Amino acid sequence: MVPYHDYQGTNSQGLFLGCVTTDEEAILNDLSDGLDDDEGCIALNSLAVKCAQYYTGIRKIDHSCPYKKDAGENLAYSSWDQERNQFAGFCTKMWYDEGKTYNYNNPGFSPTTGHFTQLVWVNSQRFGFGYAHVNDYTVGVGLYRPSGNFRGEYEKNVLRP
Repeated sequence: MVPYHDYQGTNSQGLFLGCVTTDEEAILNDLSDGLDDDEGCIALNSLAVKCAQYYTGIRKIDHSCPYKKDAGENLAYSSWDQERNQFAGFCTKMWYDEGKTYNYNNPGFSPTTGHFTQLVWVNSQRFGFGYAHVNDYTVGVGLYRPSGNFRGEYEKNVLRP
């Protein structure tokens, strides 16, 4: 079994980690060396976990998390308990599947495809995922930096498959 950090645990730098193996943590630490902490993937994981915990605390997902700063945000919740990697896969598939209805001939924002467009936004270079579960409420948070879904920029950032 691969060792995972508990989503409430911290790494050696005191940062919360969500869905990261100890080997992946080492790789992320190496990749984020020299980056401003606010830009690194581990920092985004930290913020995403804090947001997931925030949303489980208020028991709703409403994009009000005070920790996300200027990051783009995708949210998902479930009323059943799922293992964190299973839920991360569920969230990503759900967000990506919105692309089946995205109109590449008329690029732009739509409430039914907004998660998809943020997920694939070319200019979003960094991603963090957070997970939290309390009683019967599970939340997944994807944070993206720089954020996406800007009017007039869809054609160059949401590319055809």
